[in-house]
Amino acid sequence: MIEQEHQRVFDETVSERRARNRKLAEIKATSPDKYFDIPAIERKP
Repeated sequence: MIEQEHQRVFDETVSERRARNRKLAEIKATSPDKYFDIPAIERKP
């Protein structure tokens, strides 16, 4: 049920969201300038 609601609300699965957040955290840690070059709307939590 949580997975279904998460998909409906955020338009992505929990695992897709975790993977995206991990990727963004890695970019932020290695190259903050690259991280902030990504538009904020695309970096949504």
